[in-house]
Amino acid sequence: MVTLEIAKKIATACEEKARELGIPMGIAVVDASGRLILSLRMDGASWITPEVARAKACAAAAFGMPTSQMREMAQAFPDFFAGLTVLTGGHFAAAGGGLPLRAGERIIGGLGVAGGPPELDEACAQAGVRLLEE
Repeated sequence: MVTLEIAKKIATACEEKARELGIPMGIAVVDASGRLILSLRMDGASWITPEVARAKACAAAAFGMPTSQMREMAQAFPDFFAGLTVLTGGHFAAAGGGLPLRAGERIIGGLGVAGGPPELDEACAQAGVRLLEE
């Protein structure tokens, strides 16, 4: 289970990485069912970044895989992925920066980061996942 305390620690690790990269980000942590636990927008980040981060976190939790790996699936099945976005009220994005949160093999949530290029969003998310793995 991802508690608020754990979500704060994960988000702090992501935020530290974003500061290191010099890119203000939006960060979101959701539980296994995609319900929001924590959302933040760093000073200077675009107003939309927390929502994009949440959509990535939800997608990662739902599929149990990094959102960067969903891109090919989304291109192969665009109607299906568009439908998921509509069905979830916009809380589904198959763009780099979303990672599942695990306890062993079990998915316990999702983490999403948005505000930079997909590879840098994912680097920030990886910093948060590493914290959880320690």
